[in-house]
Amino acid sequence: MLLFPIFATIIWALAMCWRRRWPAFAIVTGALVVLVFVVRVFTISRDLLPEYSPIFYELMWPYIFLTGAIGYYICLLPRPPLEFECRSCRYDLSGLDLNGLTCPECGQPWRGTGSGFEPPPVVLTPILKIPPAKRRVL
Repeated sequence: MLLFPIFATIIWALAMCWRRRWPAFAIVTGALVVLVFVVRVFTISRDLLPEYSPIFYELMWPYIFLTGAIGYYICLLPRPPLEFECRSCRYDLSGLDLNGLTCPECGQPWRGTGSGFEPPPVVLTPILKIPPAKRRVL
């Protein structure tokens, strides 16, 4: 019975990889077509299956609806901006001098890598592998 949650998880993960692009919508639509085909096969061969198969048939429709609804929702999520894209209009700033740059498309100042305004790096304190020696009490 783990086949159905694993199938939905794989579909949602693939939709997340290609969100806002046509392959994500094609993957979710293809998955829904496969699930409807499975339901149709169970409907046609209802006489050959055990008597509890109508329960499976009736539980598949909510599963198909949830898989499709969550899948299309994931397809519509925005993609994260690339490294040298303007954060407000997504204009490609690669190849430009990033020091003191304003976006030529929307006029927003560049605050990313190479602008001089990026946050300072986090300084990590190394952890000793051995505990410090105990002091002797005199």
